[in-house]
This record gives sequence, C-alpha cells and structure tokens, in this order.
Amino acid sequence: HRRGLLAPKHIVRLHRRAGADRLGFGNVAAGPPGAPVLVISWIREGALATWNEGAPDGRGVPPQSAIISVNGVSGDVQRMREQLREAFVEMEVVAPDRWKYGKVMNS
Repeated sequence: HRRGLLAPKHIVRLHRRAGADRLGFGNVAAGPPGAPVLVISWIREGALATWNEGAPDGRGVPPQSAIISVNGVSGDVQRMREQLREAFVEMEVVAPDRWKYGKVMNS
C-alpha cells in the first residue's frame, strides 16, 4: 500500500541547455566520513530552479536537501562534484526532513 508521504529519496534529472549552463545551486560536503553527501546550500536561477517549478508533489528540491549520488557516483565528494559539471546530471536526492546528520564536514 502506498503511503501519502514523501519518498525518502528520489531522482532529479537536470540538463544544461545552451546559453543556460548553470545548475544554479551551491553545495557543501556533509554526512559521516564513510558516507559523505553534498548538501544544497542555496538555489538561484538555473536548471534546478527550473526543475523545481515543474516538479510533481514531493519531488521538488529545497535548500538543505542532501545529494547522495550524482550520475551514479556516491561516497566521494570530489568525484560527485566533477559529475555536476556534466551536461546531463542525474542526482539522487533526500529531502531535508528525511536527512538527519548535523555535522557538516570542511571541504
């Protein structure tokens, strides 16, 4: 049976269009050392804001959401950030209220 709750994590697909090549968000490394994530620190004009405008219920990505993988890469903040430079970016995202880890790592 389906519950009317947000999915614990969902996939967000972003595409950089010519002339609009910004994903439009900042991120900071966080999470436990063995399972680092990227936490979205701000969102401005760009591909993610466009996604959010058209996202179905529960699929929007607010600030403080945790990105747990980028294009299938997880567990390595530097490699995840490299994937964020690609033209197509597929991120696995956990909403802020479902992601509980207080400590932000320096990087």
